[in-house]
Amino acid sequence: MQVLGLARIGDIGATGHDGKVTDYSSPTGNAKWAILAPGGSNTQTQADDIYSTFWVKGKKNAYGYLAGTSMATPHVTGAVALLLAQGLTKEQAVDRILTTADAVSCGANSAHCRGRINVAKATGAAG
Repeated sequence: MQVLGLARIGDIGATGHDGKVTDYSSPTGNAKWAILAPGGSNTQTQADDIYSTFWVKGKKNAYGYLAGTSMATPHVTGAVALLLAQGLTKEQAVDRILTTADAVSCGANSAHCRGRINVAKATGAAG
């Protein structure tokens, strides 16, 4: 995983609709830092997944319900972009995200995981 040039020092795991780490999300392992973000539950209930762009052959602008760490990562990169727009450096943005995360379990073998991203806290938005 790479966030704005900070390659392989951080990992992103996924949470489901219940806010807990999902079964499909791999442990964040020995990454220097890790964070969880909404990735969808990957159940039979579409409302528990992430509504996103979706490729369908022959169609334009298709959307569908998806789940995965590939759905969680845009939450983190979007938060970093918001913090960069506030004037923070890349390193400051990552630090802010990590220090404002909600304390939740990241699962086994995730010693450096800080919890679930909280973009409102990170950006100083009213909650």
